[in-house]
Amino acid sequence: MEEQDDGQPETNGRSCPPPAPASERSSSEESAPDGRARVSLSIEGMSCASCADNVEEALTQISGVTRADVNLATDRADVAVDSDGPPVHDLIRAVEDRGYGVRTTETTLTVQGMSCASCSASVESAVESLSGVTEASVNLATDRATVRHVPGVVRRADFTTAIRGAGYDVVDTEGGADRTDVGRDAREEEAQSMKRKFLWALTFTLPVFVLEMGVLHVPAMEAWITDQVSTQTLYYVLFGLTSAVMFGPGRYFYRHGWPALKSGRPDMNTLVMIGTSAAYGYSVVATFLPGVYMEALAKGRASDAIRSLLDLQATTARVVRDGKEVEVDVREVVPDDVIRVRPGEKVPVDGKVVDGSSYVDESMVTGEPDPVSKGEGDEVVGGTINKTGSFTFRATRVGEETVLSQIVEMVEEAQGSAPPIQSLA
Repeated sequence: MEEQDDGQPETNGRSCPPPAPASERSSSEESAPDGRARVSLSIEGMSCASCADNVEEALTQISGVTRADVNLATDRADVAVDSDGPPVHDLIRAVEDRGYGVRTTETTLTVQGMSCASCSASVESAVESLSGVTEASVNLATDRATVRHVPGVVRRADFTTAIRGAGYDVVDTEGGADRTDVGRDAREEEAQSMKRKFLWALTFTLPVFVLEMGVLHVPAMEAWITDQVSTQTLYYVLFGLTSAVMFGPGRYFYRHGWPALKSGRPDMNTLVMIGTSAAYGYSVVATFLPGVYMEALAKGRASDAIRSLLDLQATTARVVRDGKEVEVDVREVVPDDVIRVRPGEKVPVDGKVVDGSSYVDESMVTGEPDPVSKGEGDEVVGGTINKTGSFTFRATRVGEETVLSQIVEMVEEAQGSAPPIQSLA
């Protein structure tokens, strides 16, 4: 999981000029000594005492709010509400209606167990039902849920609980691990798990098919089977084989479908659960698992496309500092750093050539197969390959601002987008 504060209010409207941004702002929700809940919001856009009074008046007019104190110096609004008072959404809306904003943060989680658009909609609904969440977006192609929320009012543990309550799981991407690697490993694990379930189901379903169809359509097999075992024993064998499928690999659909049904948001797993239960005697679980397995493989290939783009980026850069070349991690490069690129090396970040000349392969950006001549004053793009000479350039865009990072972001958005008609699925 990664969490970042973009520092932007939910509205751009202002009743007076905004002040300089504070270095640290927070928001929290806790209980007051008298049993009332106290909500603390970080307000954006206040620049005078009149602004603070305006926000305070807007909050106190809400039904269920017993007190509101706005501190202009810290840009904080402390609101005391009854135990059954208004949700945080109403407090935010009241502040925004007066032309101010409430600071929000964005949290990204990796979700496992989603297999269709209905699954992603269930996750979105579960997260958006939490107090303090302003927006939730789930990318089915990358298994990522992006949540915008008021910091402190709702926390990561609340998101995890809500998602698991809807029948899905959350992968922990903290601890410095690269989110793409963690997500890829999770999808590979899911694909392998689906493969094992499918093989298990197939192993027990094939004998059922042979015994049932053989008895019905092959007289010689029917005669041989009736000589070996009684009809009652054959029924017990078929019951045991189908039960092994139903309560073995078939548990997948119950583990994900039942919570979705209880929460009032049934999905594809719920339909399969109901269908397989109704047809338990013939066990159609093995019919559905191949499709789930192939879908897991397809999602893994979608992730590989993004990973192949990320592999184009250099991992280190030769930064010139105090007249010496120092090899540093590309994430440590900052704008205006002077970087040297030798023949055959990748350009680590975007920048402008300040010394030297060379030919650079920019096919990953432009599709042009012929290397492009680069000299002093020319722009270079991170991820392209230096062919012949050596040159130094000054970094202008790093991190998520580079052209390569923007390409990756657009690919992720394209894979997660869906036509409006898909909402009917």
